[in-house]
Amino acid sequence: MAVRLALAFSANIRSIDRVTLWTTLPSGVAWARLLAVSNHHDNPLRASLSGGDTPLFATDLFAAAAEHWFLMVAAMMLPLLVVPIRQVAFRSYRWRRGRAIAGFLAGYGAAWMFAGAGVMGFLLIPDVAALIAVPATGSMALLAAAGWQLSPWRAAAMRKCHRSVALTPRGAAADLDCMRFGISHGAACITVCLPLMLAVMSALPGIAPAMILALLLYFERAYQRIHQAVPAIALVCVSAVIVLSS
Repeated sequence: MAVRLALAFSANIRSIDRVTLWTTLPSGVAWARLLAVSNHHDNPLRASLSGGDTPLFATDLFAAAAEHWFLMVAAMMLPLLVVPIRQVAFRSYRWRRGRAIAGFLAGYGAAWMFAGAGVMGFLLIPDVAALIAVPATGSMALLAAAGWQLSPWRAAAMRKCHRSVALTPRGAAADLDCMRFGISHGAACITVCLPLMLAVMSALPGIAPAMILALLLYFERAYQRIHQAVPAIALVCVSAVIVLSS
């Protein structure tokens, strides 16, 4: 019996798609790092919104916030990239698939880091920290995110997340195509996910809410088994709890 279970387990492991494996593993490492940080203190992006005396762009806090942003993007977004990475791999010659995927990920990551720089720049605006520290602001952010979840602009961006593109088969043009695909896909993901991420980050402490949001986004994107109204209803309910408890 034990031998049969071992053989069945090994067969399931071998059947796991390599793309799925190599996107899930780094995501798990990023979540582990985020959980380790959250055991000591709140995430640096929320710490910068606490209204304290330490400015965001103080060297230590800025570096910690940039690291947290990178880890959050890796943890939440990598599992959503299985399909586009497969597209890049299947549309490239076997001998250059790794290079093509690296170019796609470079463009995708650059788009998200650019968005993160914009977020951290927004936090430099005077009185923003004091405003976001008010519980009612977090509640309003969740309501705005719920409205965005149901908007036609988000639906249009979601359709872009599922589109495929033609890639030049070889040469520098192929590298540029992969990077452009990564940037355009990252821009679509930012449009779809960033408002929800910022609302949850500003309104709810800890990593658990982000993990729940990541799970909802994963099923919505990868399997389309969650109607877009489900996250919106959840955000409205959480917003109501915040208002009633404040």
